[in-house]
Amino acid sequence: MDTFISTGFKPAKAESMNQAAKIFATREAKRRYGRAGHCRTCTIMTYTTDGSHGEYQAFIGGWHKDETVGQNIYFTVTKKQKIYEQ
Repeated sequence: MDTFISTGFKPAKAESMNQAAKIFATREAKRRYGRAGHCRTCTIMTYTTDGSHGEYQAFIGGWHKDETVGQNIYFTVTKKQKIYEQ
């Protein structure tokens, strides 16, 4: 597993950048909407060819009368570089 970072969040360990983005979006949903907060969709918009950086759009929200109410958020995810000592 790799470690990924995004501004405003603690690092997340995930198998892929897409999985990390879903984790970050869910964290933001819970921050804004409480325990019922969730991420409905999370889509990559742009990324680097080496897979180290990606920009995402996600719809986050909470339940209100049997429907999800919320908003789109935009954020970046970066793969944290491993530093090796010699």
